[in-house]
Amino acid sequence: SVFVALVRHEARDARFPLVAAPLVSAVVLGVVHAVFPLPIAVSEAALATMYNLAAGWSLYFAADLFATDLASGRLSTRALLPVSAATLFAAKVVFLALALIALAAWIVGVELALQVAVGNETSLAHFLEWVDDVVVWAPVLAVLAAAAILCSLLVESALAAALLALILVGALWGASLPLE
Repeated sequence: SVFVALVRHEARDARFPLVAAPLVSAVVLGVVHAVFPLPIAVSEAALATMYNLAAGWSLYFAADLFATDLASGRLSTRALLPVSAATLFAAKVVFLALALIALAAWIVGVELALQVAVGNETSLAHFLEWVDDVVVWAPVLAVLAAAAILCSLLVESALAAALLALILVGALWGASLPLE
């Protein structure tokens, strides 16, 4: 179908980041295990690193999704295709969701493998106790990605869009805090 072809096209366009992101994530998690020698410290640091990696990749992929096409003129070229704008947008969002879910699963899998391979019983038990909290962060990642998509439609730079998204989400979070 046309929709599947559009999603595949997005994956083809992002093939380098789709290969680099898991490799970079694995190296960063490996460094965490090399730097933090104590079992509880390595588990805590690995969990924090996993959250940061997931947030960073969410911002990167979401911001790059539209900003690159906007800057290169591909967005206006794709608008000439005999499909609706909603279909083009949906294909990009579905690609983003699939990429981020796969990347999150990879990050958790790599960390679990590292815990089993180079950790000990204490670090593994602590990691398994807290890994369920990763799911709690999924809505936060969705909000970050949505903000990055919105910002990437406004500016032609993925980096600027990611930074604007952080400012936007930070402002929304700050506005939601009760005034004392």
